[in-house]
Amino acid sequence: MSATQNKYRFEYTRHQSDVLRPLIPVQLRHAGQTSYAVPAIIDTGSDRCMFDHELALSIGMNPYQDGQEAEAVGIGGTEQIAVAPIELVIPAFEGRSWRIFAQFKRLPEGAPAILGHAGFLGRMRATFTRGREFELADIKFD
Repeated sequence: MSATQNKYRFEYTRHQSDVLRPLIPVQLRHAGQTSYAVPAIIDTGSDRCMFDHELALSIGMNPYQDGQEAEAVGIGGTEQIAVAPIELVIPAFEGRSWRIFAQFKRLPEGAPAILGHAGFLGRMRATFTRGREFELADIKFD
């Protein structure tokens, strides 16, 4: 099967609230170490992917030392973050992965990771159906 014909369907799920959200499990990989899976929200309003820095530390990567300091601007204002290269692993895509530049910071307890346009949505077509299911297709794997 070619990469442009891949289609994956998911149901919206609840994560620490009664609101259904487009979530998928993801992992990070660095220097041969793969993290535990964490829920990640597919966020069409986010420019970039963001993960809790503790997830990076769990696989021996310090994004503040291995990456660059930057500012993130959002609804809550501006804050200091780290931006570093990391391999994004999607277990639902048969464990396939690709390298991205992700943002890292301390996320609120229990908050999902964020999958934005750069590094994730920009590599595929995403279709959302009435808050019940979503499809990720035409994925460009490296």
